[in-house]
Amino acid sequence: MKKKIIIFAVLGLGILYLRAQWEETSGPMGGYVRSIAWDGECVYAATGGGVLVSENDGVSWEFRNAGLSSCDTKSLAVLGDYIFVSGDENVFRSSDQGMNWEAAGDEMAGKYTKTLVVCNDVIFAGTYLYEIYRSEITGQPGLW
Repeated sequence: MKKKIIIFAVLGLGILYLRAQWEETSGPMGGYVRSIAWDGECVYAATGGGVLVSENDGVSWEFRNAGLSSCDTKSLAVLGDYIFVSGDENVFRSSDQGMNWEAAGDEMAGKYTKTLVVCNDVIFAGTYLYEIYRSEITGQPGLW
């Protein structure tokens, strides 16, 4: 009986140890993160200061905001070869790991987009005080 209790105790501690493996990364200090995405190579974080990108699993981060009209980013999503980010004024996309951003269509211009999600190769955009939008062809301009 004593042997069974010890085995269960060891197993229980092992499970707790495996579940509690959180480790702080090096960023962002003093900021907040609204969304996180991964494209198979980089980790992206949508923050109040723009898009942070890590190419080394969170060891270091850098802002990549070239082309964004506002750095107050809200949500991230990955579809095909693109990473998408939403913000106060539009939805943007990048095909070069966030080095350069471009509008993902004219239809979203001026719309505060809070949420992006991909489902079955369709990207959905949830807006504030507007509708829900969808794009089936990776957010090509004119296809929202």
